[in-house]
Amino acid sequence: NGISQGVIPVVAGIIIAVVCAIAWSSIAGLRSVAWTDAFQALIMIVVSAAVLVAVAQKFHR
Repeated sequence: NGISQGVIPVVAGIIIAVVCAIAWSSIAGLRSVAWTDAFQALIMIVVSAAVLVAVAQKFHR
């Protein structure tokens, strides 16, 4: 709802996300899901480290 600025209702967004996840798993298989999860984890680690550095720099001053 927040991303679409209210154009897509929350329930419709959830249904779309679930259908996409099921389609991705069915078509590409669980190996692709594992690679997607690994890529997402890498992004989260990098962003978390960047936030940690930014917060540390802000409070160090």
